[in-house]
Amino acid sequence: MEILVNMSQSHIQRYSEFLSRPTSSPLPEKNLSASDIDALIAKGEEVVKSIMRDNKKTSEEKKTAQSVLSWIQSVKSTWKEKKSLHPNAVAKLMKVTAIRQGKWGYSVPGGKIPPNFAN
Repeated sequence: MEILVNMSQSHIQRYSEFLSRPTSSPLPEKNLSASDIDALIAKGEEVVKSIMRDNKKTSEEKKTAQSVLSWIQSVKSTWKEKKSLHPNAVAKLMKVTAIRQGKWGYSVPGGKIPPNFAN
C-alpha cells in the first residue's frame, strides 16, 4: 500500500512540475485576415442561398437555410460594426461553407444544414 501512495505522490510531483515549468509561448492560434472573414461570410451566404433555391431540398431544409441566412446576416452586421467575431461564429461559418466545398476542413455529406445549427 505504501508503494502505491509513494507512486501517487511521485506522479503528483511530476505533474506539478510540468504545470509550473516556463513555456516559450502559448499555444499558437490560426488567425484569419479581414479579407478572409469577408470571403467566409460571402461564401456562407452563397451556400445558404443555393440551398434555398435547390428544388431537391425539402421545405423544412429551405426554412432551416433561411434561418441560417438570417444568422449569417447578423454575424455580418457584427463584423462590420466591431471588426471582431467570436471564434465559435467563425467556426460555424466555416461549417456552412464546407457544406458545398470542404475548403475549411469540415464536411457534411449531402449538403444538409443541421436544424439546430444556429443554437
